[in-house]
Amino acid sequence: MSTAADLVLRNAEIHSLADPDETCEAIAIRDGEIVRLGSDYDVTFHLSAADSPADCVALLRETADSDEGSGREPILGYGYDESTWDESRLLTREDLDEVSTDRPVIAFREDMHTAGVNSVALDRFRGAMPDDDVRTEGGEPTGVVVEEAIDPLYAATEPARDDLYELLEAATERAAELGVTGVHEMIRGSDAPRVYRDLATEDALPIRVRLNYWSDHLDALTEIGLGTNHGDDFVRVGAIKTFTDGSLGARTAKLTEPYADGSADADADINAERGGDLNGNGIGNDDTTIDDMATDDTGQWVVSSDDLHELVRRADEESYQLAAHAIGDAAIEATLDAYGSETTDPEVARHRVEHAEVLDEELIERFAGTGAIASVQPNFLKWADSRGSVRRAPRREQAQTDEPLRRPARRGRPACLRERLYAARPALRRPLGGERSRRAPTAHGHRSTARLYPRGGVRGLRRGPIGNDRSGQKG
Repeated sequence: MSTAADLVLRNAEIHSLADPDETCEAIAIRDGEIVRLGSDYDVTFHLSAADSPADCVALLRETADSDEGSGREPILGYGYDESTWDESRLLTREDLDEVSTDRPVIAFREDMHTAGVNSVALDRFRGAMPDDDVRTEGGEPTGVVVEEAIDPLYAATEPARDDLYELLEAATERAAELGVTGVHEMIRGSDAPRVYRDLATEDALPIRVRLNYWSDHLDALTEIGLGTNHGDDFVRVGAIKTFTDGSLGARTAKLTEPYADGSADADADINAERGGDLNGNGIGNDDTTIDDMATDDTGQWVVSSDDLHELVRRADEESYQLAAHAIGDAAIEATLDAYGSETTDPEVARHRVEHAEVLDEELIERFAGTGAIASVQPNFLKWADSRGSVRRAPRREQAQTDEPLRRPARRGRPACLRERLYAARPALRRPLGGERSRRAPTAHGHRSTARLYPRGGVRGLRRGPIGNDRSGQKG
């Protein structure tokens, strides 16, 4: 798609006139031809169809035009991936100022660790963004923000509960249509748990939902006695979720060696490592400064090693499963260190390493010793070619090509496959599915993948008596 649609109609009942006939909510028309049918959110917010910065600008202008008079202020776009573009770069303030100079414009990259904002959004949210996570050039913000600087954007775009009900109802129905029977939802400061339970009570929830709560919910969950596996057959508590690092696309995945394609930014503060608290807030110890922590360009810690050990210890004592995001090899190593030293019964705990993207032989072997589950994603393979973000890893052969996906299972190491299905989360307003690219290397073993999905998926759940686990899921 290279030009914005001339007309977008939403909140309608549109018949495809295909055989069989299908209905949808929205239609986009350009030059007298239908260019897209879908839901309101799919037609309005989908940036993954773009193949250049100009395409993204055109799609966002289309959104702005269709929103005119709706009362929505931020102009939102989700899912762009610059690694597939000939002009491979992140969206900047200069790009997004072309969309609007009156309304905030926010374009989230597919990994959700990076966003582009226009000048209006910068003026409005800059005060709530940590300096280290705002990319600059010549001392001026470029409009590219990463990690914690995205949190104020999430808060500003959080839908009301009634809107979230509509979004999650549509998302779960779409998931069921695609054959998805269960999802893990990462929960932080959201009405989603209440909405999922309301849907289940009304017999309107067609899939199972496992709620993985952010670590800043741990005290509340412990106080009210909601442990891992508490719930019913449709909605139950899952793991305690935390970060350790960021993503390769945002250049915030924590590596043992510098990134292979040079510095992320000319400013030294972008290359500084930060140790945050359990939720990735702050710099760490009060007597630690950015200058003290500045190193070469190896990414950054979102949660420090000491805080990660403390979180694992506390959660394990209360019999919670842990799910720690770790993409870079240094982050994976730190996570396995914490699991290995702070877990009482690894076989029961089944703590997870989410993504585990940059692996080597030693790390793969360590999964067996800690009992941790490598929760890897086949859809990340699309970044494994010469144009994808994996090219930034210092030893590209370590990163998640098809071989690291299969090797843990071949050697009897705990692993499961999961897909990052973009449901209508508070910050992602489009249903599951869409037109996501799946560019996997042809060497990928479909048979081993098929075995890992059912077998590994069950391994990724925690065993034990917590919460009267009626699902009968075993390892």
